[in-house]
Amino acid sequence: MDQASAHYATVLQQAAQLLGSGKDSAVLLQQLLLILRNHAGAQRAAVFMLNGSGDQLVCRAQHGLRPEDAGAPLLLKDNHGIALAVRTRVSQMVTAPGGSLQDLVTPMTARDGVLGALLTGTGSEQGFGPEEMTLISLLAAETAVVLENLRLQNAERVRFRQLELLRLMARSAATTTEPAQLYATLAELLGDSFEGAQVALVLSPPQGDLSLAACAGTETPPMERLLQSRQSGLLGQALRQRAPLLVEDCAANPAKPPCFLSSGTELYVPLVGEQGALGVLLVAHKEARSVQKDDLSLAQAAADIAATAVRNLRLTAELQRLTSTDALTNCYNQRHFQILLQQEMSRAHRYHKPFGMLMLDLRGLGEINSTVGMESGDRLLQQVAHSMRTRLRSHDTLARYVADRFVMLLPEVDAEGVTTVLSKLHGALQRIEVRFPSGPRSLSASWAAVTYPQDGTNEGELLKLLLTRLDQAKAQGRGKA
Repeated sequence: MDQASAHYATVLQQAAQLLGSGKDSAVLLQQLLLILRNHAGAQRAAVFMLNGSGDQLVCRAQHGLRPEDAGAPLLLKDNHGIALAVRTRVSQMVTAPGGSLQDLVTPMTARDGVLGALLTGTGSEQGFGPEEMTLISLLAAETAVVLENLRLQNAERVRFRQLELLRLMARSAATTTEPAQLYATLAELLGDSFEGAQVALVLSPPQGDLSLAACAGTETPPMERLLQSRQSGLLGQALRQRAPLLVEDCAANPAKPPCFLSSGTELYVPLVGEQGALGVLLVAHKEARSVQKDDLSLAQAAADIAATAVRNLRLTAELQRLTSTDALTNCYNQRHFQILLQQEMSRAHRYHKPFGMLMLDLRGLGEINSTVGMESGDRLLQQVAHSMRTRLRSHDTLARYVADRFVMLLPEVDAEGVTTVLSKLHGALQRIEVRFPSGPRSLSASWAAVTYPQDGTNEGELLKLLLTRLDQAKAQGRGKA
């Protein structure tokens, strides 16, 4: 082996060790430029890599090029020498951007795939000798192999993170029963996965209002934009088509503006259930063309888990509603009232707050059913429930206790307050008329009331006293309208 060959063999060995030690592609490319400058006599050098979609060459590292020449991406379809070298996988002599001398472009290939091209130039008309060209070719190949290995390692780490994300999402969906908490957790997990992205979970049930369930990132999409997008934009299109919709350049589609104010790229993935689309998982990046192929598959898998979670929450809520409410009046039933009474008793005892209870027993319901008809009796019960519900506070509880009896739980109300509420409800009941064949009659009822802590210190005592007072009111004829 002659002296020149021994020198290049030593350079290649040292280069292989240096390049192989790199854990970051940016550092690796800078090391390559350093080797080219010190050992191959390159006065100018640049690495152009294919972008994610494979249609552009982007300068990832350079030495000796003007910033404006290095910053402009090159279209692969152009006949520029750099693009030609990538398409043909054959080294080319070209006039590099911003230069007048011929430079060498060497394709960077690994595992039968082209990653990009290495541009090198001496800065003189003499150019490279055969040994330097061989060295450059070997360095380009070695760098491509290391870059490909890094890409595979990163892809493996990304897949692991994605699997871990999906596992955490599935576990949260299975163990969390509070909708707001679950939606916030799902959005936070997705925000961690789509680094630098804005994530929004938008719910749009077929028979309901649009809502922003949760979001993650530095920006929240304005509700007016979401509503507009559902009505005539991309959000509505994704919901109708029940298929993912990717907008790679939001600025190129002004007729359908993005949901986030600063979006360059937006990905809409519908949450599809048995009855249609339940909502949309929205992932947005500030830069255009920022969504990668792996992002699409991850977003689809995450949307499937989110759709299952939303559907299960709604089924659970419907089941709870059916088991806790009276089907005829849509008031709470006796069983659920007992649960709420226990909760209120615990709260009142802890914070030393009073509360009251009212119970009424409608008079003559049996006569109404037999004279006017069962359907009229049912409508009357519904009317009574509606009339009382509209006169109670939002945090008061109205329940159909049994048959023609209704009970009300009034938090933080003392005996004087209970009397005020009773008077208001009694007046409302008097205005309800029952149309008997002999003529209309005002509805009448018997009433009873208790308060905590004056009338008892546990729910059993209070409820027993309330029922006793109601029976006494019925027997003595008090509370008649």
